[in-house]
Amino acid sequence: MSEIKSLAAPKASFDRRAVVKGAAWSLPVIAAAIAAPAAAASTPQPTLSAGLVLGTTAPTVIGTRLMHGTGPKGFAVATTGAAVAGAISVVIAIEPDAAAKTAGIGLAVTASALPPSGQSSPYDFVYTRTGTSTVPKDAVLSYTVTVTVTVVESATKKTVLPAMVFVASLKPVLSASIVPSTADPIVTGTPAVLGTGPKGFSVSTTGAVMSGTASVSIAIDPADTTTANSGIGLVIGKINNTAVSAGSWSGALAVPAGGTSEAFTFGSYSRTGNGSAPNKGTVLNYTVTVTVTVIDSATNERTTLTAVHRFATLRKP
Repeated sequence: MSEIKSLAAPKASFDRRAVVKGAAWSLPVIAAAIAAPAAAASTPQPTLSAGLVLGTTAPTVIGTRLMHGTGPKGFAVATTGAAVAGAISVVIAIEPDAAAKTAGIGLAVTASALPPSGQSSPYDFVYTRTGTSTVPKDAVLSYTVTVTVTVVESATKKTVLPAMVFVASLKPVLSASIVPSTADPIVTGTPAVLGTGPKGFSVSTTGAVMSGTASVSIAIDPADTTTANSGIGLVIGKINNTAVSAGSWSGALAVPAGGTSEAFTFGSYSRTGNGSAPNKGTVLNYTVTVTVTVIDSATNERTTLTAVHRFATLRKP
């Protein structure tokens, strides 16, 4: 299949219909000028085709509440014959599965043209969740998406290309985030030093109520050579007034539906090592990495969240 080599700017032609719970729905997406390149002259029977283009990462899903999504990056149009200039119109039909219908959560997929770049994917999909319901954190909602492209070369020549069909999915987001500090923390240990660092962390979900246990791993590493050579380390001694042991801690977790848990507060920082206090004006920099594993009390399922990071510092009083 030939790559698309050029693409004119699209004409705005969006006409979104309201999402009806439990119903299939479609919408015309774009009408844009295209120019599919010619292939070798020896190609016997010229044809036009459209194909899905897979992305290297999961697509971003917009809308409230946020959800993770899966689905292709977009689509491309190509020809095996002479160059084709004209316009395309795209109709996207989406059929939610039973779980999505029950949840009342829809998925809208539109397409937008990219500037000319010589790539084979001049049309990117945009994914949007609709509805504000919540579902359990492990729920996966599926949607069968049918994309039909019509190439319009003239008033009398229109070619409807074979439909492209794929399954997209949505899943609630469960994540950890750092809670910034509004005041410098107390740092224990001798020789005495002053410090800065995050206040703690919290856990959020865009799904249903979440309760169980948070198992936490905290690593604090020097962020530069000066700090690594200082002979001074930094540890967090407590979370919510309970001791952290060898960088590990666990405690009860409760996250409201579509909300955020109360902050897990770092109760104290302690300097370690025998290094002397840094010279006046010298700041030691550390990277604080917090990794949270959520253990669901209802299912005993363990979910390790993406680690979150923040800087901490030490300096001479």
